[in-house]
Amino acid sequence: MIHGGWMSQALCSAVQLGLPDRLAAGGQSVAALAASLHCNPDALRRLLRGLTSLGIVAEQGHDGYTLAPLGHRLRCDTPDSLGAQALWFGRYSWPLWGELVDSVRTGLTRRERRLGQQGYAHLDSDPEAARVFNLAMVQLTRMVAAAVASSLDFTAVRRFVDVGGGYGELLVACLAANPHASGTLLEIAHALPGGQRHLDDAGLAARAVAQEGDFFVAIPDGADVYLLKAVLHNWDDAQCGVILANVRRAMAPHARVVVVERVLPDSIAVSAAHQAVVRSDLKMLVGLGGRERTRGEFAALLGAAGFSEPSFRPVAAGFCAIETFGS
Repeated sequence: MIHGGWMSQALCSAVQLGLPDRLAAGGQSVAALAASLHCNPDALRRLLRGLTSLGIVAEQGHDGYTLAPLGHRLRCDTPDSLGAQALWFGRYSWPLWGELVDSVRTGLTRRERRLGQQGYAHLDSDPEAARVFNLAMVQLTRMVAAAVASSLDFTAVRRFVDVGGGYGELLVACLAANPHASGTLLEIAHALPGGQRHLDDAGLAARAVAQEGDFFVAIPDGADVYLLKAVLHNWDDAQCGVILANVRRAMAPHARVVVVERVLPDSIAVSAAHQAVVRSDLKMLVGLGGRERTRGEFAALLGAAGFSEPSFRPVAAGFCAIETFGS
């Protein structure tokens, strides 16, 4: 546990260098890799040894390396890639964790203490960070999107609105499973071009549009289903109340809301599943000022905004689909 951070940095370094993509075509010597990646040969060899111990690359002959099966998950061109997640955590989230103790002492995020701001405003002035973040969210959402689309009955849905959906991966999955429906992706400016491109690349140019907007101000009306995936955990209860009030205001009487979030257990046990949700909760503490919530806390939050008692359906990767209607 104490030394586990080296793995995050080794994976992030591999992605930053483009090492998995370089090895995807076949094995290469350290000398050839160092020349093509502009690295010090001895230092690169040492990184490759570390990646070998993690099952990312494998030794090949004398002083050669090839990509191991697990390493393909770090390539940028595979449909199940996790490369952007490795890059986002290792490069952009890494500094936040070093100040966790300060967040515990003050209750404030690193950005609140240093910049006096919450949320994602810092991405507006850093296009590369915004690109990596949104790709990382696509990769994370892809792990649950198909399960959400297949486990809920959307046969009568004519229009979805994906609220704060990044590049719209959940909307893509829902529209792919429901070819009769159309959709709108609501996002702020830095995600808009990539979001529209992602929708177009999925063959949805005629059925889906990315619309600029702020869910703290207004949300498009007229949809049958409002999707909020990993939105509420970014914000405190008061801010969530504003978002949900705007959704409620936009909803027609028949419409419903599907919130996709991790659900914090009432009692924590020693398990990988519980570690995943409390890790995310601590990340919200140090990074954004939000939190993960229990079933009871979600029910209270939704009830206060005028929604019905929610149902909880586990979907995939530790996430639940939380379904509710206007009460």
